[in-house]
Amino acid sequence: MSALLQKLASLVSWLMSLPATLQYLLKPAVVLKAYFDEVVGRDQTEVSVCLDLWPRGFLGPHRALRVRRHFTIIIDVSSSMRDEGRLECAKCAACAAIRLIDPLDGFSVIAFAATAWVVHREPGLPPGSPTNLQEVRAAAAAQEIMRLTTSSNTNYQAALELAHEEFRQSCAEEGQALLLSDGEHNTGDLQEALALLRKSRQEGQVFAIACRRVGSERRQWCGRRQRVNCLKQICDTTFGGVVKVISQVTNLEAEFRQWVEAIYACTISDLRMVIELEDYVRLDRLHQVVPSVASLTDQIRPLGDGRYVVYLGSTANVERRFYLRLSLTKTIGVINQPVRLAQVSVEYTHKDAECVDPKSEDVLDPMNVYIWYNPEKIGPANLPRLVEAAADRIAYFDAVGLGLEAWVAGRRDEASEHLGTAAQLALKWNDVASLEYLSKVVQTHDADQGIVQMRTDAEIGDAGMELESQSDQTSF
Repeated sequence: MSALLQKLASLVSWLMSLPATLQYLLKPAVVLKAYFDEVVGRDQTEVSVCLDLWPRGFLGPHRALRVRRHFTIIIDVSSSMRDEGRLECAKCAACAAIRLIDPLDGFSVIAFAATAWVVHREPGLPPGSPTNLQEVRAAAAAQEIMRLTTSSNTNYQAALELAHEEFRQSCAEEGQALLLSDGEHNTGDLQEALALLRKSRQEGQVFAIACRRVGSERRQWCGRRQRVNCLKQICDTTFGGVVKVISQVTNLEAEFRQWVEAIYACTISDLRMVIELEDYVRLDRLHQVVPSVASLTDQIRPLGDGRYVVYLGSTANVERRFYLRLSLTKTIGVINQPVRLAQVSVEYTHKDAECVDPKSEDVLDPMNVYIWYNPEKIGPANLPRLVEAAADRIAYFDAVGLGLEAWVAGRRDEASEHLGTAAQLALKWNDVASLEYLSKVVQTHDADQGIVQMRTDAEIGDAGMELESQSDQTSF
C-alpha cells in the first residue's frame, strides 16, 4: 500500500509541474510588450515608450542556463573594515560562498585597499572530476582568505580593473563579481575603470558586478552620497542589480548565498536590445525602471543605418522594464495613417543556443512602434498608465538624489523643493513606503502641492541612507 501511495504522490507532483514544463517548452523564451500613446498631435515632438520584458514561464534553477562562468569575490580590506568586525564577517561569508560555486566554474578572490591583488585563483574543474576536489579547492581558498588583514585607502579603480582582467584571462562566457565595501573611494580614477567596463559590455562581454555596502553609518554623512553613488555607478554600468546596504554584518553569509543562487537561476544570458529608428526619429533617453532605476543612455552603441544595440547582461525569473523617449526631428505629414517610428528586437542566449536568426522559433518577433498623426489633437500626450509610472519612477529617483545633494551642501530650501517633488510623486501613486522614508527627512505641509520643509530633528546619516537606498525601488 505504501508503494502505491508513493506512486500516486509522484504522479500528482508530475501533474503539478506540467504547466511550468509546458511553459518552458513554449517558444520564444521571452515576452516583450510595448506601451505608448499611439496618436501624435501637431504640437507633440516627443513620444515616450515603455517596454516590458520577462521570461516566458518562471523556471526553477534545475532548468537554468548552463554557461561557463568565472566568479570573482572582491573584498575591501581598507582600515575602516576593521570596525564592527566587518572584515572577519566578510571573510567567513566569502568562504561560505565559494563552497556554493559549481565545480565546473572557476573563481578568484581579490582584496583591495590602496592597491588590489589576487588572494586566490581556481580554474573550473573538468566534467567528471571527483567530488572531493571541490572541497579541496574551497579549503585552499579559505586558508588564504582568512589571512587577510586591514590596510589603508580604498581604490575601486584597481579592484575593478583587476577583476575584469581575471574574467578576461579565464576565457569564460560570463563573469560574475561581488564587491563588498564600506569605505569611500578616495584614490584612483573610478571613471576610467567604469569606461573600461562600459567598453567591455559594448563589445558583448557579460561581466556583472553586484555591490554590497556593509555596516551601519553613524558618522558624518557628507561623503556618503558619493560613496553610494560610486557603488551604484558600478552596478548600473555592469547590470549588477541594486546596491544593498547590509546593516548587520552577521547577515553577510546569507547575502553571499543568495547572490550565488540567483546567478545559477539565470535562464537567459547575453541579453541585447536592438533598436532601429526611422531617419526622422532620435533616441534621446533610455532607462531601466524595473527592477531598479538606472540610466542606459550612455550605454547605447550605434550599429549603423539607424540601428543601435544595448547589452543588458543575464536575467532570471524577473520582469525588466525600460523607458525610451523618442524625438521627432520633423513634422509627420501623413494624417490618419500609421507611421512607424522604431522597431525593437531582442537577442539572447537560451538553452545554450544563440537566438538571433529571425527564422528561428526561439527568436522573438520584432516589436514595432507605430503612431498616427492627428493635427486636431492639442496638448500633452495621453500616456498609458504604465508609461506614466515609468517616467515618474525616474523623476522620483532624480528628485531624491538632487534633494540629498542639496541637503548635504547646506542648501535647505533647494533640498525642500526637490524632496517636495518626490513627495508629490509618491502621493500620486500612493506609495506608502516611499512616503514613510521621506517623512524621516521632511515635514509635509501639502504633499499635493509638493510643499515640504526639512526636518530639524532628522539625523542625516540614518535618514539619508534609508531614503537613498530605496529611491530606485518605488512601487509605482
